[in-house]
Amino acid sequence: AGALPLSAVVARREIVERLAQGSGAFNHAQTYSHHPALCAAGLATLRALRAERLVERVARLEAPFFGGLERLRKHSAVGDIRGRGFLAAIEFVADRATKQPFARADRFAERVTEAAFANGLIVWPNAGNVDGTNGDLVILAPPFTATEDELEEIVRRLDRTLSAVEK
Repeated sequence: AGALPLSAVVARREIVERLAQGSGAFNHAQTYSHHPALCAAGLATLRALRAERLVERVARLEAPFFGGLERLRKHSAVGDIRGRGFLAAIEFVADRATKQPFARADRFAERVTEAAFANGLIVWPNAGNVDGTNGDLVILAPPFTATEDELEEIVRRLDRTLSAVEK
């Protein structure tokens, strides 16, 4: 849930060999680096992903999830819907034909986020995707264990949210 950061670096063999030919070191430590409890939690997560076949499950439910999200294109503010698996972005535009973004002062992504929260849905707002300042979107990232009904409920709540914000 993002309570503690855990990451890994993956590199092609040629890169690893090149590092080994030089200093042999790769500085990459951060806070909580090599923390044994965190690494155990990460390993348990990877084991659960494999044992419960959650990646395959997400691949199977990706089409219904994005199919539901496609219905949101009826809202004039929806300029694009993109993503993969259970990670989706809904981009908002002031003018769909020209893809003109909302002015940053409109705080469109933030308004959608606030209205979504009031509708029982948590989304991640993002801005500046067009030119570093303008360009609003929200990101959806349901858990890998979400059911098809729960994915549909996400779409319904976002639909109600967009209807309210566009008024």
